[in-house]
Amino acid sequence: FPSHDMNASFPYVMPNVTLPTDPVFTVIDAGIRDNFGVNVISRFILNFKDWLSVNTSGIYLIEIRSLNKENIIKPVDKRSMLSKLFSPFGTLTGNIAGMHDYQNGQTLNIMQEQFGDKFHFLRLEYIPSKKDDKASMSLRLTKKEKDDVVRAVSAPSNLRTINKIQSILK
Repeated sequence: FPSHDMNASFPYVMPNVTLPTDPVFTVIDAGIRDNFGVNVISRFILNFKDWLSVNTSGIYLIEIRSLNKENIIKPVDKRSMLSKLFSPFGTLTGNIAGMHDYQNGQTLNIMQEQFGDKFHFLRLEYIPSKKDDKASMSLRLTKKEKDDVVRAVSAPSNLRTINKIQSILK
């Protein structure tokens, strides 16, 4: 079988990935369904709930994200014909992260109910230095982008999370 990398297969940017099956299956980046991995890991944890409850002292789920959790709804430009044509696509893609956040919030609440004080959720977040910037989706970061990621590690919310992780590991 030819080797295929199925992650980061962005529509319109990179070619579709097909599986060598009969009939051929075309797959999309899993991020369209669960960009943060909370759905997949929670299903694993809930499947092994009894074993984890008996054999571990607790569950620590650490999310590392490049999208701000507190998305601000931006107005859509409805003046031009082009913006009207592409508005549904932009609205859909622009709201996927918000939809994932909502679903993940529900899932994390279920995890908290199942495990109580044995379940801990921690978040590290890339916060760009410029308010309207976003994380680069390039396969190669520039020096400026790398420096901004390093700077973001020192954001107060990330430092609090890092301190919690360090205290857990001691």
